[in-house]
Amino acid sequence: MGKDKKVSDSSSSENLPKLEEKKDVTSFDEVDIDRHQRIFEKLGKSGKQQEEQTEDIQYVLDRIDELTLDQALEILHNTQEHHKNDLNFPESSRQLISELLSGPENFAKADYEFEVKAEAAIIYYFSPYPEVRAIANPHDNPDLPCETIRAYILGLIWAVIGQFINSFFNSRYPGITITSSVCQTLLYPCGEFVQYALPDWGITIRGTRHH
Repeated sequence: MGKDKKVSDSSSSENLPKLEEKKDVTSFDEVDIDRHQRIFEKLGKSGKQQEEQTEDIQYVLDRIDELTLDQALEILHNTQEHHKNDLNFPESSRQLISELLSGPENFAKADYEFEVKAEAAIIYYFSPYPEVRAIANPHDNPDLPCETIRAYILGLIWAVIGQFINSFFNSRYPGITITSSVCQTLLYPCGEFVQYALPDWGITIRGTRHH
């Protein structure tokens, strides 16, 4: 009787670790890390530390959770039609969207829905262009004015200056060219100067103040 009890105890104690070793369950933390890594790669910010992009990644993941599969497929379908002749739209994204719209046959069952929602969320809530995603963030600042009278006036002035210089020196030596990047660089200090030099005048149209 005692011998049998001893054999039973030793058998159970030896088997417990083996059962634990065979247990292979993916935790929620591992799934979350995998989702973060995949979104980080899709955002195209490979030159930056992933830890620095946590806020942007979490924003995209939140939008993914809000989307249904039908909504995501509709976004991808509209994107495919809208960017059909867009030379700036990356070919890799075009091919991926085509494969996703074809159905889940070419994807693992667990990956298909996430891939559809991830691609749709990044395109709809962020940008379809990886160059934009690499240098920008998906959050809009509603308090930051963009289409202002100052912006239009300064933009028009520098467009005229740039075109005049490029046309004037086109057939002369040495050739001088002002690119759009140079104009944008010079626009910034001009905008800062005008912000403090001019009074804050404006008009209100339909509840929106233009100044």
